[in-house]
Amino acid sequence: MSVIESIGRRRLRILVLLAIIGAPCGWLGVRWYRSERACERRGAALDARVQRIKSEARDRIEVGTKKEEIVRFLEENSLNVSFYNRATPATIVGTGTDVGCPHILGCGDEALIEVQIDVDAGSDAISRPTVDVRYTDCM
Repeated sequence: MSVIESIGRRRLRILVLLAIIGAPCGWLGVRWYRSERACERRGAALDARVQRIKSEARDRIEVGTKKEEIVRFLEENSLNVSFYNRATPATIVGTGTDVGCPHILGCGDEALIEVQIDVDAGSDAISRPTVDVRYTDCM
């Protein structure tokens, strides 16, 4: 066996070893990159939805807005409507879930969107709406 032949075999072994190790690492890298991009798109869509709800709530729900208009607004934004009369003032709450990209260790991607409006005895708004979003499946 000549020196050139032994160098060629060594290089071939190294190349085969690099291919065996490199291919799975590259595949995992591509999967991670794609999942990160998808996560960022979900997060951007959630942020856009929350900003749209905040903007519309600010424009459509003012002090004195009637219950029917509040409920219509919440339903148009695909939020479930709940009424809480335990204390004064009473509260109308709209909730909905969506997916986002939390970038918080220990949190999944399910988010709760909540719109809360305080109302008087006649169910007219007595406060501006508050819009909150939080991730629900954190440890």
